[in-house]
Amino acid sequence: MGQGEREVIRMIAPLRSLKARAISPNLHRLAYVSGASALRARAQLGNRIIMFHGIDGQQYPVEVFEAQLRYLRRHFSVVPLETLVRGLERPDAQSSGQVALTFDDGFRSHYAIVHSLLRRLELPATFFVCPGLIERRQWLWSAEVSERVASMSLPQRQALVRTFPIAAATAEALKAWMKTLPTRTRLDVERTLRAMAPGFVPSEVQRTRLDTMTWEELASLDTSLITIGSHTVNHPMLTQLDVDDARMEIVESRRRLEEKLGRAVEFFCYPAGAYSDPVITCVRECYRAAVTTDPGFVRTGDDRHLLRRVPAIPELAFFAWLLHRPTA
Repeated sequence: MGQGEREVIRMIAPLRSLKARAISPNLHRLAYVSGASALRARAQLGNRIIMFHGIDGQQYPVEVFEAQLRYLRRHFSVVPLETLVRGLERPDAQSSGQVALTFDDGFRSHYAIVHSLLRRLELPATFFVCPGLIERRQWLWSAEVSERVASMSLPQRQALVRTFPIAAATAEALKAWMKTLPTRTRLDVERTLRAMAPGFVPSEVQRTRLDTMTWEELASLDTSLITIGSHTVNHPMLTQLDVDDARMEIVESRRRLEEKLGRAVEFFCYPAGAYSDPVITCVRECYRAAVTTDPGFVRTGDDRHLLRRVPAIPELAFFAWLLHRPTA
């Protein structure tokens, strides 16, 4: 690192101690425009796995996503997840400045939007998908709760707090409570919620955001760029299942994906970042490596089945900041 680069970083560093929220966006922009974010990230030891979810052109604008991909390509070496895992499997291998792209949940936008951009920019990525959702053409349960509650009338929302033990008639309060429930109880709650808002019909805009890929779309992805990973069969909170049911979700997902796609599935992603010792034990038996939602870098000696990731957000300057401060 040259003297000029050190001066830029020294100029930015004191500002980080300021706690007022109002200055944070300006700090992020200054760090991005000055190049300090990139300099700090490149100076840190370790690699990064980026965690994307839906890139729908609405809540996550395509132009922002493309700018982020170009930023990563400019400042890092974008490699397949397999490359990072292979490095961890060799204790003598040390690398830094590598980035692997991951996309959770198998949204149709990953086929319609993400895949074409990755091909144009020649960037590899891993898509973590749930075969059960694909087969049933079903949304993630948390997404359905959000959209169904948003469609409710005021009296229907008021009925939520009378029906469920939540303090506020909001989707966030309902989802937070549902995440604590055993899976079978949560499924009962989903059925009750559907009965409370029977007139809900997804719009085309909602379907564009939340539909999953079809098997045909998944099979058509460029195998030279796209790795398919397992995200369980049905995307449950694995910690809310008994051991046998959790094992079925973990093992059966790989079996179905390999049977349908004719490709090896070696990597796993914990739904909602939920894991426990029994869950990790099963994942170790079935997969070469696994990613979490825990923020952080990938460094020599890390547990291959508890790999941390950097969360992606639809704002370029803050995204660049997270690449050197993933817990910000």
